[in-house]
Amino acid sequence: MIERRAFSVSIFARHGGRVLLIRHARLGKWLPVGGEIEAGETPLEAARRELREETGLAGRFEAPGATTFIDGSPAGLLAYEEHAAGSKGSHLNFAFVAEVDSEHVVGNGEFSEHRWFAEPSEVEALDAPKNVVQLAALASCVLTTMGIVARRHQWPLDGARARVEKHMTATPSRRIARLPVRIEMPAGLNAEARTVLERTARTCPVHESVRADIERPMTFVYPD
Repeated sequence: MIERRAFSVSIFARHGGRVLLIRHARLGKWLPVGGEIEAGETPLEAARRELREETGLAGRFEAPGATTFIDGSPAGLLAYEEHAAGSKGSHLNFAFVAEVDSEHVVGNGEFSEHRWFAEPSEVEALDAPKNVVQLAALASCVLTTMGIVARRHQWPLDGARARVEKHMTATPSRRIARLPVRIEMPAGLNAEARTVLERTARTCPVHESVRADIERPMTFVYPD
């Protein structure tokens, strides 16, 4: 019997550097908002719909932290990953980041509780899948820490975007082997600003806390 497979989306809603997770009513685990893509929808359309239906929040998928490095890439795309979805089989999942203007959540009955998390350690303490912990942390940490430094020096950082990819290995067992991060920087940053911001990103607590046997290359792209 062929296992059921479905394309899905997950949305890491972000407000003031805090990331929203919900305790899924059916699975009992802490997860991002999300669901399966409906017929005729693009992943981005599904992400907008799922966020609105499940929380009442409208997301801005063009905000810093989104990933638009290749023409045609959906705004806000963070990563693609695959995971078991219990009785629903396997989900082939597009993970998105979206900025929201409020932390007021109006649930639709699909989750029993929700919380906004500011620190990666808070997410690690939850009953959440490992990739949820990693994606939630990486969705917020690098750009948040760079933003703090940029504001202190009055350097422009609007439009900065980060993309995280997950590369798996099948031997000797299936596990995460690489988490490359690519950061698109805005124009107008001088040499000093670039050096300081890159050093800040590379010493982000989340980036530093990833297991030593997982490769974590970080690439910066400048338009000028």
